[in-house]
Amino acid sequence: MHGCTATARAQLGEWQLVDQRSPTVTVVVPAHNAAATIGETLTSVVAQAYHDWELVIVDDGSTDATADIARHFCASEPRARLLTQANGGVARARNRGLADARTRWVAPIDADDIWHPTHLSRLITLAHTASDTPTMLFAQSRQIDARSNVLHSPVPYHVSGPAFALMAMRNIVGNGSALLLDRDAALAVGGYDARLRDAGREGCEDLLLQLRLAARHPIMAAPAHTVGHRQLPHTMSKNVETMCASQQMARALLMAEEPAARHVPKRFWRWASAGNHTTLFRSRLRRGQLRAALAALGKALSMDPAGSMLTLASDIRRAVAHLLGYGRASHAHYRHFMDVPPDATGVAMFDPLVRTGVISALERRRQADALAWSAMLMRDTGPAEAQTGALGK
Repeated sequence: MHGCTATARAQLGEWQLVDQRSPTVTVVVPAHNAAATIGETLTSVVAQAYHDWELVIVDDGSTDATADIARHFCASEPRARLLTQANGGVARARNRGLADARTRWVAPIDADDIWHPTHLSRLITLAHTASDTPTMLFAQSRQIDARSNVLHSPVPYHVSGPAFALMAMRNIVGNGSALLLDRDAALAVGGYDARLRDAGREGCEDLLLQLRLAARHPIMAAPAHTVGHRQLPHTMSKNVETMCASQQMARALLMAEEPAARHVPKRFWRWASAGNHTTLFRSRLRRGQLRAALAALGKALSMDPAGSMLTLASDIRRAVAHLLGYGRASHAHYRHFMDVPPDATGVAMFDPLVRTGVISALERRRQADALAWSAMLMRDTGPAEAQTGALGK
C-alpha cells in the first residue's frame, strides 16, 4: 500500500486546522469481494486531516477475505465498526450505512476508491462557509489504475447553487465516492434505489440519488481533485452496456416520480442520452461489434449532431496522437494519486497532449444554459414552460 506519502502530508497545510466545532462525519464503505483494494481505501480514510469521523463498513455478503480484513481493521480502530448482511447490492449496503450513521453528514466511499488526506477537510470547510448550507457537496475525482496511478484528471465543475438541469445533461459528480451528504435529506428522498439492482441494471444508484437531491436542493462542488476513482476491468463502471441501461432506467424513474424532472427541457435529456450512445459506440467498436456500434452511433448523431461530432473529432485526434507515439511507454507519465496536488489539473498517465479535458465552447454554452434553467426551476419563476411543466425543445 502506498498510503499517505510525504508529498501528500506536505500538502495538508491549512486543512489540518479544521474547526473542532465542525459536525462529525460518518464514512460509509459498502464492500463486496473487495479484499484486493479495501485495505488501501481504509488507509486513506485513517489518513484524513479531519479526524472527527466515524466509519461504518458494510460487508455485502462477500465470499473472499473482505470481512476478515475489515474485522481486523476495526479491532485496531475504535472509530470503525463492521456490519454484515446477505448480498443485496450496493444500494442496500449504502442504505444500511445511512441508517446506521450517527451524524448529520455522511461521506460514502466505495471499497476500491481512495481519498486524498484533505478530502473531508475541504468538504466540511466548504459546507461551513457556504452562505446557504447545501445538502449535497462533492469533490472532483481522478481516474486511477490498479496501482493508484493517475489515468485521467477531468476538468473540475464549478457549481454552487441549483444545478438540476446540468446534472440531467451531465453526470458532473462522476462517482459515489466524491459526495458529502446531509443524512436527513438523503433519507427524505428514499436513499439509494435498489430497484436498479433488482431489474438487473445496477450501477447508477448514486447518480439517481444525486439527481433527486439536486431536484430539491442547491448543491456545491469543491474544485480540488481529492478522490481517486479506481478503473479496473471487472468493476461495475466498466460494464458499459449495463451502465448505460442503468442510466436509462434511472432517468425513467426520475421522470415518473420527480415532478421537477418533467420541467427540464427535453434537449438536456436528449444530449445525455446521446452521450450514452456515443459511449456504447466506442465500447462496441472495441469489441468488434460493428453493426451494433454503427447503430449506437446513428442514435447519438440523431439526438445530438453537434455534440456527437465534436466527441468523434476528439476521439480521432487521440487515435492520431497514439499513432504518432503518444501514450507509448517512452511517453508514459506515471504519477501516484497521493503524489499529485489536489489542485493540479491536466494530470494523466498517457497522451497528456490530448487528455487535457478542455471543455469546448459548445459545452460551455450548454452548461451555462443548463445552470440558468436550474436556477429558474428552483425559483419556480420564469418562462411559461417552466411554470406549466411544458418541456423545452
